[in-house]
Amino acid sequence: VILIGNSIQLKAQGIELKSVEDAINYSLEKNPDLEVYKLKTEKSVQEYKIKKRSTLPTISGVIDYQNNIEKQTSVLPGDLFGHPGEMVYAQLGSQYNYNAGLNITKDMINLERKMEVKLSKLNIEIQSVQRDVFIQLLKEQTAMYYFGALVVKHALEINNANLASSENVLEVTQQKFNEGIIDLPSLNQAKITVNNISQTIKTNESLYDNYVYKLKILLDLKVDDAIIFSEKIDIENNQIDFVQDIKEDINL
Repeated sequence: VILIGNSIQLKAQGIELKSVEDAINYSLEKNPDLEVYKLKTEKSVQEYKIKKRSTLPTISGVIDYQNNIEKQTSVLPGDLFGHPGEMVYAQLGSQYNYNAGLNITKDMINLERKMEVKLSKLNIEIQSVQRDVFIQLLKEQTAMYYFGALVVKHALEINNANLASSENVLEVTQQKFNEGIIDLPSLNQAKITVNNISQTIKTNESLYDNYVYKLKILLDLKVDDAIIFSEKIDIENNQIDFVQDIKEDINL
C-alpha cells in the first residue's frame, strides 16, 4: 500500500519519518540486534571485572575482644599505695583487652588467572569492534532501504500519472477506431501501452513493499505498522548521491 494523500491519518498505527536521519536514529534506538550487541558488551565488561578482582591481593583480618569481669587479686606492699607497713589486696590488669591482626596475601605466579584477565579484556575489545561494525552496517542498510522506498514511491507517482494519460489516450483511440478514423494496429498499440504501464506499476509496488518490509525489520516495527515518508526527493536534480544505483532496480 502506497502511503500518499491521507496517509497522515495513519500516524497512530505507525511512525512518520521526515528524513533519513529520523530513520537511522530510530533504528539505533529500537533495533533488537543492536540491543543484543550492547548486552554482550556489558556482559564482557562484568566478566573482566570479576577476573580482574581474582588477581588482587587477599586481605583477611582478626579482631579479638575480652572483657575481664573478675580480675586477679594480688597481695602487695602497702608502700605502693600510700600505706607503709601494711599489706594491700589489689586487682591488677585491664578489664578490657583488644587484639587485632591484618593479613595480606597475593599469588605472584598464578599465570592461568593472569591469562584469563587478558582474554577477558580482549573479549571486551572484540565485542566493542563487532558492535561498532554492526552500527555502521545498520546505518547503511537503513539509509539504503529508506531512500529505496522514497525513489520507488516517486516512480509510482510518475507511473500512475502515465497510466491515467495512457488510459485517456486509449479511450480516444477506441472512439476514433469505432468511427473508422484509425486502424486496428493503432488501437492495439494504445492497449499495449496501458498494459505495459500497469505491469510496471505492479512491479514497482512489489519493490516498494519489499523496501518498506526490510526497513520495518531494522526499525523493529510490526508488519501491520505504517511508515509515513514525509520527505520529497528530486531524482532529476540528483538530490541523493546513490539514487542512480537504486533506479537500476525500478522502472520509471
